[in-house]
Amino acid sequence: MDVLEVARSLSDCLPVDELTDEQLSELLMHAQLRRFDRDEVVYHRGDPSKHIHVVVQGSVKLVREDAQGREVLLWVVERGGLFGQQGVFGTVRPATAIATTRTDTLQLVGDVVRRVLERNPRILLRAFQMIEARFEKLTQALEDVMHLDVPSRLAKYLLDSLDGSAGAPSPALTQDELAAAVGTTRVTVNKVLADFEHRGLIRVSRRHVDVIARDQLRKEVHA
Repeated sequence: MDVLEVARSLSDCLPVDELTDEQLSELLMHAQLRRFDRDEVVYHRGDPSKHIHVVVQGSVKLVREDAQGREVLLWVVERGGLFGQQGVFGTVRPATAIATTRTDTLQLVGDVVRRVLERNPRILLRAFQMIEARFEKLTQALEDVMHLDVPSRLAKYLLDSLDGSAGAPSPALTQDELAAAVGTTRVTVNKVLADFEHRGLIRVSRRHVDVIARDQLRKEVHA
């Protein structure tokens, strides 16, 4: 598919149809389709930024390192999700972006995105709504670390990662990455997952955790 077909294919999760044909053509004039292998770095923290990425398929994690050099998982972006928004402002990348699976993105030029946003208040509003939703989720994650124990945090993370359908898999993350997501160690995550699986709440496979008893897993979330 060319970039226009790719953009149209994302209309179920992005406000593509709210753009005029002229605006969409301008937005995609210098766009590129990018492909990244699993564990390939899209960009590093501190890199200059000129582009925004939209995930077409696959997923990308945004990470930083703590004072001890351990990876802290900030966000996982899946189909229809945007990352690298600092490309609109030309500021440096605040986090490292890494593909967690074989991933395709639509790479947009930040300056062009800014011009389109300036002329389309409805799209600008949607952009603010997406930023607010992400900020709310990050705030909730911080509160979880402060108030919930590790089993509760892990259960909540798995439940929040579902797309709303029973038995849906969580994002394709290793146990190290799950540990980074909930603020603990791989050893602890391994023990908690083993306990959940032994009790029939989840099924663990390579880079996936499938929730098979959603209501029961929800009971594991308590302060």
